[in-house]
Amino acid sequence: MTNLFEQNLDISYKTEVFRNIVKEIKGLEKDEDKIKFYVREINNDNNNKFIMEHYAYLKKHFKLPHHSRIPKKLTSQTLLAIFKECNFNYSKTTKSYKMKDLKTTSGFYVVCV
Repeated sequence: MTNLFEQNLDISYKTEVFRNIVKEIKGLEKDEDKIKFYVREINNDNNNKFIMEHYAYLKKHFKLPHHSRIPKKLTSQTLLAIFKECNFNYSKTTKSYKMKDLKTTSGFYVVCV
């Protein structure tokens, strides 16, 4: 029973760390119980600076994708690793958007928190 308690405590801690991360990251649409984002919108200067400054801390608490060096940008794979560790459900779809005169697509994630 203690092991289950420790797992729940660990998930609770990671969830709280996640909530603090969400406060710092730009490009997320936040509802009460969902977080939505386009892959293309999370790669910005603010988020890239955040990941470079806090990567060692995040790596200590979450099983992040293996990098031989500190990543220079925040990727959706890094966020997905954190979602999985917190036992959040998420879905990925591809959505079209228009950028200048080109029509292109981007991954769109919805995370239930």
